[in-house]
Amino acid sequence: MQWVGLWAVPGLIEALGDDFDAFALPPFGPGGQAVVNMGGWVQVVNGKSRNLEAAKKYVRWLWVENTAAQTDWSLAYGFHIPPRNSAAAQASKLNTGPAKTVMDAVAAHGIKQPALWTAEVRQPYTDAVTAIVKKGADAEKTLADAAKRSQDILDKVPVL
Repeated sequence: MQWVGLWAVPGLIEALGDDFDAFALPPFGPGGQAVVNMGGWVQVVNGKSRNLEAAKKYVRWLWVENTAAQTDWSLAYGFHIPPRNSAAAQASKLNTGPAKTVMDAVAAHGIKQPALWTAEVRQPYTDAVTAIVKKGADAEKTLADAAKRSQDILDKVPVL
């Protein structure tokens, strides 16, 4: 069993053929629900640039309007889900086999990470999962502590 992202599907197909499957993380605890945690790409531009509006327009063109670029980026270098639903629906590589299984799970159970879910904010969660799985730490307390540590980091982010 391995926890990987959609990006790994081409390598898995090459190594294993169709002898693997993908599924949402199962529900945890009473009232829990299955989930597919989706990472994401974010674009940033220099907010102090003399060309701020041009930079924003370029990013919009590249990642919102230009579905050909989205599809190329998403499927030529491993598998990722194009950011536009219309582009994802037309991506034939995502419509068969294990990739389709993943896409169906994403449609049913996918949640997107917010842009502020940075490596620094994520680290307390990663540490908590490690402590729970490898050291048998109390899950409820460990995750609550991790949530507080992440929130403390977020509270330091300046609001523009």
